[in-house]
Amino acid sequence: MSLSQIIKIDVKRFFEVTPIIVLLCLLLQIGIWVVLVFQSQQTLERNENKKYREAKEWNDIVRQSQLIKNYQYNQPSWLIFSADDRSSPSKSFIIKGQASLEEWQALLDSIQQEVSVSLASLQWQYMSLEGWFGELEFHVRSPKKTHPYYDWLPVRMTSASSLNTPWRLVSVIRVDKKVSALLQNQNDGYWVKEGDWLPSLGVKVHSVSEERVTILAKNGQKRVINRQSSGGDK
Repeated sequence: MSLSQIIKIDVKRFFEVTPIIVLLCLLLQIGIWVVLVFQSQQTLERNENKKYREAKEWNDIVRQSQLIKNYQYNQPSWLIFSADDRSSPSKSFIIKGQASLEEWQALLDSIQQEVSVSLASLQWQYMSLEGWFGELEFHVRSPKKTHPYYDWLPVRMTSASSLNTPWRLVSVIRVDKKVSALLQNQNDGYWVKEGDWLPSLGVKVHSVSEERVTILAKNGQKRVINRQSSGGDK
């Protein structure tokens, strides 16, 4: 008996298209289509999110630039303020003048409160009894919810007067593992969390817990503000 007689293959039956095969093919096509649609949707969402972030960053910079234009009209007489008008909106500005360290500190603190900037260059020159001459260039940045406080003065200030004013821990809120506190200084309130800077007061929030908040002055002096207490230095 030959091999062809032993193995017989019904070619027509082997290639017969049954409803099950049709169904499997349809399911395979649907599966491939779903994957392609899902990938396209993800790509579209990423592109839309990128466009949204870029538009938001641009709008933020435009608002910052407008703040700078308004800000330059409310400066002390000793200060020369010039914004870069080569681009619109302005992305940098220069301040220069001669004043005491206390006046410079108040100015630089107010800048960090009003606008989000990064330092591009600085130059200081001591003028003896006439104070300090300074020239600082800043780049405008997209604002963030929190940003570090920078000390751009030529020498370290030793004043810690803000620590000696009345402080009160009003309220504490915990969300997951993050703790925020409402501090009151004089008649002003500040919502803070660990690492925040309060430029107008020249203090950094060192730690926040449900029972106390610890703040640090620029000279390193520490004060602990306890809950239901005006606080005390430790």
